[in-house]
Amino acid sequence: MTRYLAKVRDTLQRFTEWTIEKLKRIENGRTDALVGITVSLPIKEAILLPIHVQANPSVAEASTCNAIKANQADGQEWSNDIIEYLRTSTLPEDPKQTHKIRVQAARFTLIGGHLYKRSFTGPYLRCLNHSEVLYVLAELHEGVCGNHSGGRSLAHRAHSQGYYWPTMKKDATTYVKKCDKCQRHGPIPHVPLGTLKPISGP
Repeated sequence: MTRYLAKVRDTLQRFTEWTIEKLKRIENGRTDALVGITVSLPIKEAILLPIHVQANPSVAEASTCNAIKANQADGQEWSNDIIEYLRTSTLPEDPKQTHKIRVQAARFTLIGGHLYKRSFTGPYLRCLNHSEVLYVLAELHEGVCGNHSGGRSLAHRAHSQGYYWPTMKKDATTYVKKCDKCQRHGPIPHVPLGTLKPISGP
């Protein structure tokens, strides 16, 4: 509604003069007929009702899903090099990058074409790419069973559900900070200071 209000105000600036009036329903027969067009119309005379179907919204749609910045370089997923090494043993030419990928790949395995991270105490953790991260965070935070938990709690919950990506805590914290409901209804952490009252001992 805010976007529609902004569009109306922008449109009104193009007119040199305009007024807004509230019309009663009995004084606005055509609009009243459009409202009850599926019901038998209490109109004796046959009138033409031009109907315009608006296929697209009048204002630009904004995504309702909270977004986090991709932790990728030039669109490359963090797991691509590891998957490529585990599948074909292909390594980059840079010696430092080669050593890094070999060390990282020791903690991962491919199962059914999906990358999993070995866990010390629990089961294997499913590694997620950027789009899957957004979906999992949205479901765990504000989905059917979501409880709008904090950043650390959200990251821990994603980990306990069997998911992994390198920047779990940072992405979860960023996601919570961009959640509109959390910002509106969350408790205020900084309570104003109160005056200390000394108590004398008995």
